[in-house]
Amino acid sequence: MNLREYIDECTVMIRTLITEMGVAGHYHFFFEEGITIAETAYISNPRPEMNKLMESIRMHYRTFINTELV
Repeated sequence: MNLREYIDECTVMIRTLITEMGVAGHYHFFFEEGITIAETAYISNPRPEMNKLMESIRMHYRTFINTELV
């Protein structure tokens, strides 16, 4: 899978995660953060495990929510 296909696959998962976490009001910020994390993960390992990646993004979002939005 090339980077473009990988990001396309991640896009759906990141959008779902944003909705599930209730941060759609800050969609653009969270989406860009998620894509940046996904790109970094792909560069370091062209075959990252999607569940592990989504958990990493979820934890990043939770940390941001707890420190910045509360």
